[in-house]
Amino acid sequence: MSAFPPDFVERMNRLLGEDAPSFWKALEGQPPQKGVRINTLKITVDEFKPITNTTLSPLPWTDIGFLVEGEDLGSHPYHAAGLYYLQEPSAMAVAEILNPQPGELVLDIAAAPGGKTTHLASKMRNQGALVANDPHGGRVQALARNLERWGTHHTVITQERPQRLADHLGPIFDRVLVDAPCSGEGTFRKDPGEIKKWTPNYVQRCAAVQNEILWYAAQLVRPGGYLVYSTCTFSPEENEGAVKHLLQARSDFKIVPITKMPGLSPGNPDWVNGPRSLENTVRIWPHKAPGEGHFVALMQRTQEGSRHPETFKATSQPLTQKRAAYRDFVNETFNKELLPALAAPEGRHLTLYGDRLYAASEYMPSLEGLRVRHWGWWLGTFNKDRFTPSHALAMGLPSPCFQDRL
Repeated sequence: MSAFPPDFVERMNRLLGEDAPSFWKALEGQPPQKGVRINTLKITVDEFKPITNTTLSPLPWTDIGFLVEGEDLGSHPYHAAGLYYLQEPSAMAVAEILNPQPGELVLDIAAAPGGKTTHLASKMRNQGALVANDPHGGRVQALARNLERWGTHHTVITQERPQRLADHLGPIFDRVLVDAPCSGEGTFRKDPGEIKKWTPNYVQRCAAVQNEILWYAAQLVRPGGYLVYSTCTFSPEENEGAVKHLLQARSDFKIVPITKMPGLSPGNPDWVNGPRSLENTVRIWPHKAPGEGHFVALMQRTQEGSRHPETFKATSQPLTQKRAAYRDFVNETFNKELLPALAAPEGRHLTLYGDRLYAASEYMPSLEGLRVRHWGWWLGTFNKDRFTPSHALAMGLPSPCFQDRL
């Protein structure tokens, strides 16, 4: 335990008691757990298994994610094609617990680099609308690349602070995910550099940031909607403490029990002098389950009601002659009967921002006044009246959509 700060060692020994030796044995003596999640927008699990040489071991909280051993999946062409996402195993529990449904309006408020966002997109089956937000410009670029590779059609990418989202949009989302920036104790095994950042003061600073993000995220949940809060850290201040803080501030939210399954341990209200309902949050410990560690809380806004978002409205340019150029490209390139309706040349979903052509989800609320990086599925770019397709368009279509040129 010499590699860890003494304050961290003392804290974990105090919290875990007789479980502490098993925890340290996992953290110091076992390699990081690696996982892969299959992109069911492009391929089924049964289709993927015969084409990989990797050993896939099931995870208890998802049927599309696996522990992996064997070949380097990150450098494989299938990775570049977006057939799977390399993701820490315990992180895959978060989107499963939020459980977004096709046709819903969903927000990932701190989405970069996009691991959990791509999982949400798969569960929504490219139906409804998914807003993927991150306030940091560099991280938004990574988010955009991963969503492009994933082949999402119904996702908008914004770069805003949570307060601005709350002020502009209000309580319209069916489900909101807060995968909060944290002290990262659950990444120590795979990224020892994170250990150097850790101090008790750093934990307190992270908790303050998390409380602020949760406060604004709660304002974006419609009556009856759901809010998931997650971290990849062990500290009670950032986990049970953050949930307790929100419940004290918002009496219209309650904790929803999460389905019990192997590897999910209950939260501990005694660590933060909180209500017994905190036992219905879950922790994933590296000595008890596959993965590096996560905390997840599922909450519901208890007021009855439903959301009625505005129709997608934002200033865009008329297509006019440009629509004809796009139509010509579609006729020359695709089997039109297999092209998704969202990208159809005569469809009402096409919208032009600057020189970029997007297919915009009809479920999306007005984003006027917000900093939007991508307004939907980016189809391509116009140079005068000449249309150049985007990589995102190609990544979002199955091979039968393309005409056979051979």
